[in-house]
Amino acid sequence: ATGLTNGQDYWFEVFSRDSNGNWAAGAATGPHQPSLVDSDAPCAAADLRITIHSETSVRLEFTAPYEDCSGSAGNVSAYMIRYSPAPIDAGNWDSALVWNDAWDNGGGGLSAAGANQQINISGLDSNSRFWFQVKALDDWPNAGPLAGLLATGGICQTDSNCESTHLHTGWNIAGNEDQLQTTNTCLGVFGVTSCMYWVSTGVGDWSGTYADTTGSGIVEEGRGYWLGAAGNEDLIPPGDATPWGVSSVVEVSLQQGMNLISNPFPDAVPMTSLQIVQNPGGGETVNTWENAVLAGWIYPSLYAYDGSNYYTELWDSGGCMHSRHGYWFKLAVDDANTYALRITKP
Repeated sequence: ATGLTNGQDYWFEVFSRDSNGNWAAGAATGPHQPSLVDSDAPCAAADLRITIHSETSVRLEFTAPYEDCSGSAGNVSAYMIRYSPAPIDAGNWDSALVWNDAWDNGGGGLSAAGANQQINISGLDSNSRFWFQVKALDDWPNAGPLAGLLATGGICQTDSNCESTHLHTGWNIAGNEDQLQTTNTCLGVFGVTSCMYWVSTGVGDWSGTYADTTGSGIVEEGRGYWLGAAGNEDLIPPGDATPWGVSSVVEVSLQQGMNLISNPFPDAVPMTSLQIVQNPGGGETVNTWENAVLAGWIYPSLYAYDGSNYYTELWDSGGCMHSRHGYWFKLAVDDANTYALRITKP
């Protein structure tokens, strides 16, 4: 029915008639008020990004859009969140995996338009890389356009060697975690008396030698160490770990050629978040891992050891530095500059 007045009560009754002209009894309705139809969709979520990774979860953040984009007013009611192993656009939105098509923070309230909105997404497959997209919904529900930026998330890989509190029988590459150690010595951090570190003498693949940090020697955050173990021993004596001096960023000076490094944090660090710093502390130039590879500063892979074989972590395939795991990697440049690896707490 058209031409009605908004806010006015109306009653309706419908009659039917057969081909012989016989009318049936009417079907009546109660009073109804016509209301305006909201055809204005929300705006797109702005600056969509991933701020935290783990092996099976990510945190999405973006600026909450207006519910009425044309009028720049109101707050949205919910969000549609989808992900895919390939970038998401308007053409493949419908076929993307649905994480939640009406997320409203469990009824706990959403951020107001213009404020930062966080969404913690869990239960993702590990050993995978996903792209994420978001649409805002109003209460009709009209869906807004795709978010302003595509968010790419390399979910950290897992493997059978991710146990971070024990050593394999035989040789291991391990590192110090600043939240676990009691004293920053080989014995205090790893529970063994001998820790071997690498001293490079040039850019050749294996130009250098091992040196020994004895039980009282200092173990540095972010360095990797070769350790010998008779069995599946604890890295630290159980129950002795207490927090101390937790840093949000650890910077490790690099040698030309091969380096032994490790993850000093309790959670996996995506390689995409690692930075290589040229001349740190004075006129420094900072590159992402990818750009450092393209600039010829470093080789692209990290090399880990599982007790019998080497395996690689690749920055472009969701590679990560796992907690307290140590890795080989190569600084390829041979010049007068100094370089450092900057690891940010996830």
